[in-house]
Amino acid sequence: MVDSQDLNVAYEEEVNSDEEMFPDGSQPQYGELKDLDSQTMQLFNSQTYADDANRILKLEDFAGASQEIELASSLKGFENLAPGESVELDVYASHIDSPTSTTLHHLKQFPSLEVMVQPWINFRVNLPSDASDKTSWMYSDKLQKLFVKMGNTCTFNVQLMASPEVTTVVRAMVVCSSPEDQHHPVSRCDNHRCSDNQDIPDDIKMHVIRCKNEQVSYVGTKDGKVFEERLAILVPMEHTNRAGITLEFVCQNSCRNINRRATALVFTLEDQNGRILGRQMFQIKICTNIKRDKLNEENAVKEEATSRKRKAERPYEVKKGKKLMRQSSLIQVKDEFGGPRRCEIDPVVVQVTLPNRRMAKRMLENAIGQVSTAIVRSSVDSERNQLMQYVHDIRRNKSSFGLPNSQSSVDSD
Repeated sequence: MVDSQDLNVAYEEEVNSDEEMFPDGSQPQYGELKDLDSQTMQLFNSQTYADDANRILKLEDFAGASQEIELASSLKGFENLAPGESVELDVYASHIDSPTSTTLHHLKQFPSLEVMVQPWINFRVNLPSDASDKTSWMYSDKLQKLFVKMGNTCTFNVQLMASPEVTTVVRAMVVCSSPEDQHHPVSRCDNHRCSDNQDIPDDIKMHVIRCKNEQVSYVGTKDGKVFEERLAILVPMEHTNRAGITLEFVCQNSCRNINRRATALVFTLEDQNGRILGRQMFQIKICTNIKRDKLNEENAVKEEATSRKRKAERPYEVKKGKKLMRQSSLIQVKDEFGGPRRCEIDPVVVQVTLPNRRMAKRMLENAIGQVSTAIVRSSVDSERNQLMQYVHDIRRNKSSFGLPNSQSSVDSD
């Protein structure tokens, strides 16, 4: 319980001395507030309260992070206290959320791929800039993607702006990057797992990545889906702002468990309570031929972009070669050189004897089809008219063949 006269100290900014505020020489003893923890007491001792209800307190050292918490209650309520009236301070302290209880929801959710950088710690993960050996891994700037050869290692440089006062660890895990696949656990296939030496523990065999650092922990389960259950490695930072994490990749994207799904390598910086202080992500593909897969994916993206651009510029593209033009209800064909096509007309009379009328009728139908094709391909009007006369003559001869019922239902050829 605190007297209202003591609380008015926070609102009197133009007081010249402590004697004017406390004529009896007594000072408020904040240590007597048993309901407040040490961090909250430090907050109340270091901040100046204004009489503005919308004033925001900036907590520089609260919970080890830079945050801004808006007071839930109007600070003007203190001004309305009658002389000698007291108020419970723990009521106002309860409105300040506990950082632990409000920032651990990710443990029960699917891993996030969103990059998170806190300005006060500036967690970064980079690849070596002087990597001249491209036999184990290659990075595509066009795709923003890392291609790693299975069975090889890659070192990631972890950097912080300043060494945090709390104990931190870096968690690395491989997850499916497509939104529709993020619920799928990522574990090693049976074929590669059985090829390991017998001295390797079973809980390590399930991991797609292995860490070559001396201090490392393997966590998670094969079928884990939420963040805290996923297969991952933990590397302690040991109060340093620079560290190298060397990872070996022991399974491929084409294996049965991953099943050619797109994957990402996620790094998270966490404190001893499991709160995430930073997150970085690399799109990654583990394969056998890194150069081939890198070029194939880059070319596929380039071709797709070119195709979209071409369709946007020429939505009704005309193919080169033969051009079809409709004219006078007939189709006129021009070859690629632009010249008209003609049919050489040299009349021939054919007299043949066929086994039956049905065959004779079908022969005349084929003849009509051949002449009609010549009409379509011709671009000379006089030539088309002459060919049409041949079609009329053949049709007239065809109509003269009357087929009996015995031949109309049975194909005799």
